[in-house]
Amino acid sequence: MNIVFDTNIYIAAFLGRGFIYTLLYKVLDRNSGFTLYYSSDIKTELIEKFNEGKISSTDVDDLLDSLKENAVFVNAQEKVDVIKDDPDDNKILECALAAEADLVVTMDRHPLKFKSFGGIGIVHPNSFKYMFPKNETR
Repeated sequence: MNIVFDTNIYIAAFLGRGFIYTLLYKVLDRNSGFTLYYSSDIKTELIEKFNEGKISSTDVDDLLDSLKENAVFVNAQEKVDVIKDDPDDNKILECALAAEADLVVTMDRHPLKFKSFGGIGIVHPNSFKYMFPKNETR
């Protein structure tokens, strides 16, 4: 299953170290049945947000290394303009289209209100976690 995580998922994973952190590394596991995709826009925003926040440079480097080794980079060339309330959120949908993703996982209310886009489901991590056995994520 092809997955795109919104940048807020990565940030929440490192700030809270809770079930979202577990979800992130479960998806990055090559034996998980999931393939995580990211784009240059997602990577750029991730670096910017991590540098603004309380996330150590070691954590940033570790995450970027994990993405490089275990996720798939896509060149998201097709631009979309469907999220009017927060146009920056469109980059997540652009990556999902380029990746031919099955799901976008986000905590942002702007993309979540669509529930799907172009045949791609948009879910909150609280819903996504049910794709794993109970003892693995909760």
